[in-house]
Amino acid sequence: MPGFHFVHCHQSGFSRKLEERALRGCLHSDDYEVRCLAKTNTARLFVSAYNGYPVRSWEDDRVRVYMEGHVYGLTESDLREQILRLARDVLSGTPSGRLERWLRGTDGEFLLIIHDKKNLSWFVLNDALAHLPVYYYATADRMILSREMGFLLSCEPDTDMDPLSAALYALFIFTPGTRTLFRNIRRMAPGSLIRVDPGGRWRFQRVVEWNFETSAEYRMDWIDQLTGLFRETCDAMRNISSGGRRIISLSGGIDSRAVIAGLLPDPQLHSETFLDKEKTAVRDVRVASRVARWAGSPWSLTPLSPVRAEDLNKLMDLKKGMCSFGMGFILSFFQSIRERYGSKVLFFTGNTGMLLRHYGLPADIDDSAKLSEYILSRHHQLPMDMVAAWTGISPAAVREKLTEIVDRYPENSLEGKYLHFIMTGKGMIWHYENADLARYYFWPCAPLESTRFYQMASRIPQSMKKDYQLYRCFIGHLNPDAGRIPDANTGLAFSAALFPLIYGAEQRMVSALSRYSRLMLKARRLWTHKGRSRVESEARKCMEEQLKSMITHSGSVEVLGRFLRGGGGISKFQIELLLTLASVREMIEGRPISLERYFGREMH
Repeated sequence: MPGFHFVHCHQSGFSRKLEERALRGCLHSDDYEVRCLAKTNTARLFVSAYNGYPVRSWEDDRVRVYMEGHVYGLTESDLREQILRLARDVLSGTPSGRLERWLRGTDGEFLLIIHDKKNLSWFVLNDALAHLPVYYYATADRMILSREMGFLLSCEPDTDMDPLSAALYALFIFTPGTRTLFRNIRRMAPGSLIRVDPGGRWRFQRVVEWNFETSAEYRMDWIDQLTGLFRETCDAMRNISSGGRRIISLSGGIDSRAVIAGLLPDPQLHSETFLDKEKTAVRDVRVASRVARWAGSPWSLTPLSPVRAEDLNKLMDLKKGMCSFGMGFILSFFQSIRERYGSKVLFFTGNTGMLLRHYGLPADIDDSAKLSEYILSRHHQLPMDMVAAWTGISPAAVREKLTEIVDRYPENSLEGKYLHFIMTGKGMIWHYENADLARYYFWPCAPLESTRFYQMASRIPQSMKKDYQLYRCFIGHLNPDAGRIPDANTGLAFSAALFPLIYGAEQRMVSALSRYSRLMLKARRLWTHKGRSRVESEARKCMEEQLKSMITHSGSVEVLGRFLRGGGGISKFQIELLLTLASVREMIEGRPISLERYFGREMH
C-alpha cells in the first residue's frame, strides 16, 4: 500500500541491500515511486506513493513533521500551525490529555512522523481511530514501522505465522487488539504515540482509549447535533483540494444513502455502482440507480470481472492476508474507477454506519466467560474443530484468550465490552483494513467514520438505536425524501412503519440462533457467506490441496475430511477465508505458491 516506511537501527546498522529489496516490494504499479524523506545515522524514512497520494511536511527551527493522509476542515495555514504546535507539545512531554483533546476533536485519516532536530528523537502519532493501518516490529535496538505489511516481512524474513492469531482470524476474519497474523509484528492501536530515542529505546503510549459505555440520558437535541455535525463533516471532506472528481460508491443500503444525502447539493458528484458476476446485487443496482436519479447525480454501473487467481495473488501482494480473499472482487471495480477518472479522485463510501446500529446482548449474559462464549457462537465463521485442526490451537485455549481480551476492555458493563469487541474489531480492524485497499488506487472518504461524528454517535444509548430508530431519524433529518426510497434488502422504505418491525424480527431470530453455533453457521451461509461452494470450484480445489499438504496429524486429517465432506454445507466465504490463511502460510514458510498454478482460472 502507499505510505510511510520508517526504520530505526541503533547498533545493528542498516543493510542497504535489504532496504532496497523491501522497498522494491512497495512499487505496486508503474506510477508508484519511492522517495527517501529523511536520513540520519540511525534512522531512515521512506514513502512509496503515486501522483496525488497525500504526503506533505512542515518544519521550524526545532522540529520537522511528515504527514500522510488528510486533516479535514482546516485551511493550509491553520493546518501547518496546528501540526507544528502539536509536534512541539509532543517533544516537550505535554500531558497526554492535551494530545487526546486534539485527536478527539480533529477529523482526519492521518499518520504523523515527527523528528526532533535537536536531540534526534523520533515520534509516530496516528489519528484517534487508526484509519490508516500501521504495523511495527521492535526489538531492544531496532524499530521498523510501515504502512505495508510486506515491507516488514521483507526486512524480517525469519518472522513466522502466529498460530493463536491465525485461529482468531479464522473465527472472526480479524485478529483482535494489536495482534497480526505474524509473530512479533503488531498493529498500531488507535490514537497512539510511539517514541524512539536516539539510543534506540522505544516507548508506546495510548493517548486515546475508546470506552463504549453509552449514556443512560435521553436528549432531544441528539439528532439535530448528529445531523449538523455530519453535514459539516461532508462539507469539509468535499472541500479538500485533490484536483480530481468526486465519486460516491452507491449501493441500495442505508449507509451510502446517508452519505449522498449529507453531500447534497453537489452538482459535481458522480455515482458509481458495481454488479458482481453472479448478479447477486441486482436489487442494489436498481435501488442505487433510483437514488442517483433522486439526487440528480450522474450514475454509472460497472459489471465486475470474474475473480481470477491473479486477483487473489495481487490481494495477497498488497495486504499479506490482512484482507481475506473475499475482497478480491473489489479490485476490478477500483481499477475501473482509476482508469476512467485517474488517481486524484475523492471516493466517498458508506463505511460503516456501525455506531448508528443496535448491538444488544441477551439478558442472561452475566460474566466475561459467558460473553466470550456468546461472541464465539454469534460471530464465528468456521467450525471450532476445523480451526483447531488447522492451527493446533485448542477450543479451550481460544476461549481462554478471548475471555482475557474481553476482561482487558475498559468498560464496566458486559454490553459495553461487547460493543468494544464489535467496534474495535469488526470496525477499526476488519473494515479499516478493507477500506485501505482503495488507497492503492485513490483516496477514500468515509464521513460516517469521521472522528467527531463517531465520538458523538458512540455516546448515544443503545436503546435509541434499536430497530434502526436512530438511523431512521438521522436519515429523515438529513433529507426526508432519502428515507422514502426502498431499501434493497427489505424492499421497504426506511421511513415505512413496517421497516423497524421487519428488521426487529430478523434481529431477534439472529439472537436466538446465536445460542446454537452450528445453526448459526448454517444461517450465516445463507445470509452473509454468499451461498454454498460448488464442489468443483477452482477456489475449493486449491484450498483442499493446500490444507491436505499442511494438515498431517491423523486426528486433524479426520476433522478436515468431515469438513470437506460437509458437501454443500461449506460456503464460498469459508473457502475464501481458508484459502487466504493457507496462502499466507505458504508465503511465510517459503512453500510453492498454489495460486500460481491456477493463473488464468476463475476462482468462484
